[in-house]
Amino acid sequence: RFIGPDDGSSQWRERYRGWMRVLAMDAGVCTAIALVITCAYYLLGASVLSRLQVMPEGIAVVDQVSLIFTETLGPTAKGVFMVGAFCTLFSTLLVFAASSGRIGVDFLRQVGLAGVQSEAGRARWIRILQTTFPAFWLFVIVVKGDTPFLLVLLGANANNLLLIPMAYGVLHLAMREQQGRRMSLAVEMGLMLTIWAIINFTAINLYLTLTA
Repeated sequence: RFIGPDDGSSQWRERYRGWMRVLAMDAGVCTAIALVITCAYYLLGASVLSRLQVMPEGIAVVDQVSLIFTETLGPTAKGVFMVGAFCTLFSTLLVFAASSGRIGVDFLRQVGLAGVQSEAGRARWIRILQTTFPAFWLFVIVVKGDTPFLLVLLGANANNLLLIPMAYGVLHLAMREQQGRRMSLAVEMGLMLTIWAIINFTAINLYLTLTA
């Protein structure tokens, strides 16, 4: 929309490359921030909880994980941790509820389901899925709320199973792109490596879930 239709001109190609650089920068910065924060969280958790010989489990897992911060920053950090944990989990649920319905409907349209081809049908099914998915996870939490490790595995599996077709779709579209607009060979190899890693981690998570 912002670069206009492809008219084959050098100006259009420059606009195209510019917007792709913006997308690449956005994805790269977000990934780097998430990687640094996640690594710091894991290292801090391993060092503090290991020293205290605490294994987070059961319904007290939130209090146990909060020791990561209360042991290093003091008891007042627990309130900050709780607020941050709520905001993180609530925003994740909000984004999941909003996106999962649209992604699900787009998938149903692609496979040719008649009920979602019209705009009215699409809007109706978006509402249905956006209500059903959170309700399903609420049911799982109520039933298995005393096993947070299993809930983490279930959430990871759901996310990974969604990422696999999305990653394949990106790779499929990238391979069909014109040569002048295709990603570099290094990026294509990195994308395929990412898909391979997602599939392997999904298999491991499914195994851990079934044996938990």
